[in-house]
Amino acid sequence: MLGLLPLGTANDLARTLHLPTRLDAACEVVARGHVVDVDLGRAGGRGFVNVASAGLSVGVTEALDPGLKRRLGPAAYGVALLRAYRHHTPFTATLELDGGGATLRWDDLLQVAVANGRHHGGGATASPTAGIDDGLLDVYAIRAAPVREHVRIARALRDGSFVAHRAVEHVTARAVRLTTDPATPLNLDGEVVGRTPAEFTVDRNAVHVLVPAGTTAARWDGTRTAP
Repeated sequence: MLGLLPLGTANDLARTLHLPTRLDAACEVVARGHVVDVDLGRAGGRGFVNVASAGLSVGVTEALDPGLKRRLGPAAYGVALLRAYRHHTPFTATLELDGGGATLRWDDLLQVAVANGRHHGGGATASPTAGIDDGLLDVYAIRAAPVREHVRIARALRDGSFVAHRAVEHVTARAVRLTTDPATPLNLDGEVVGRTPAEFTVDRNAVHVLVPAGTTAARWDGTRTAP
């Protein structure tokens, strides 16, 4: 069973699970909260709770030096994003969904992301319907476009409505095989590990975690009664 304290820079998993940001209130949840089970994403043999991505997000992670995070907190993500954006080279992604049920090819991409959870990157929302216990991966890709269009997309990241923009592709699947041209590093929950091609799956109800009473972020689907 996992109890979370919001001590990170972005706290995206805590945000997904509706955990309080005050440390004393979060400790109260650990002591008296109730248990839910959430999904765990898999990129090959590596687990992730929030998102796996390729493209711009890797450049953002590489630009997020510890000093910048200490000085600016969550605002450091915006600064790192601007730095990475200036040097990004578009790429192509091919996705095989659900074991070959469909194959998609997306060209001229800024980023492709495979989300297990709802929030990532300091509060961005993967889609309006994304959830951490729905057994699905939300996959989105942002195409290269004029700067003004990317600004519009950025403004809609908070609520996930950016997936409706014409420069964005969005699908859901239970399994995804991702190939990129050229091959590119992968960012798993803020750590650059592995490269494409990669296969993504979902382990249902894999992590038991304490959350505030009344949260709608996840529920208990196990076979025993949660304490």
